[in-house]
Amino acid sequence: MVHVEVQDSTRFTTNAPTGDAVLDTREYFGNVRKPFALTVMGQKLYIVTSPQDVSAIYKNTTTLTFDEFVRDMMLSFGASEEGVRKMWESPRTGGNVGSLHKVLAHAGEDYYRQQFHPGDRLNDLWTNIQDRMSLCLQWCTITGENQLSTQHDVKSVSLMSLCQHALLSSATSAVFGDRLLELAPNLLKAFIVFDDESWKLTYKLPPFLAKDMHKARQQIFTALQSYFALPRRERAGTTWAVDVLETEMRRIQIEDHDIAALFGMPFWV
Repeated sequence: MVHVEVQDSTRFTTNAPTGDAVLDTREYFGNVRKPFALTVMGQKLYIVTSPQDVSAIYKNTTTLTFDEFVRDMMLSFGASEEGVRKMWESPRTGGNVGSLHKVLAHAGEDYYRQQFHPGDRLNDLWTNIQDRMSLCLQWCTITGENQLSTQHDVKSVSLMSLCQHALLSSATSAVFGDRLLELAPNLLKAFIVFDDESWKLTYKLPPFLAKDMHKARQQIFTALQSYFALPRRERAGTTWAVDVLETEMRRIQIEDHDIAALFGMPFWV
């Protein structure tokens, strides 16, 4: 294990917070892809770049875990200490078959795996997304900010804006149903800003250095809170994973505020 303490930030970093530092450090030691550690602003980061080492880490679920990171991210997305505590309460009784012996935080991962495992659930979701994307790309729906100009039978569009809209709106509505974007028409704009600035949340930059990120995160949270406050009959069309995870959250009496915050992270991912 090689350890590097980054005191002169210009030596290992240029634009990205850690990306260039990782690449520069790896190359500095001959690009041998052995694990190494960086100390950045007093925090030690362990870097693994070899596929064999990465595979070994993911298989080692007893001594290595992402649980603390996930807990921390739940709080960063606005969940309360009580809400996060309930997500990690164990053992569970009752609830969804197949995940009875897991804390809900881990059971939730299982629900998403089941949703995206090849089969009927994934096929239904993918068909829904495809149909919505096809609608987004029809002539009559290419309007607004995606359209730069129109001349006779020609429309000039921003390719980036068009792709963002088609992908994000289709996936969001396929997962949560139509009601979420009806409640918050500007949600996807906030998502794009947050996605670009989200590294500031991971590195816990203070609010005065991350105003755009915190504003976008709050807009996402507000939209999800309004959505989950509605009766289920008024927000039909959710996927199986969202439906069963919400059911389990309410079963252990997690409040709407925390449900919105806890769904903020998978919505972003």
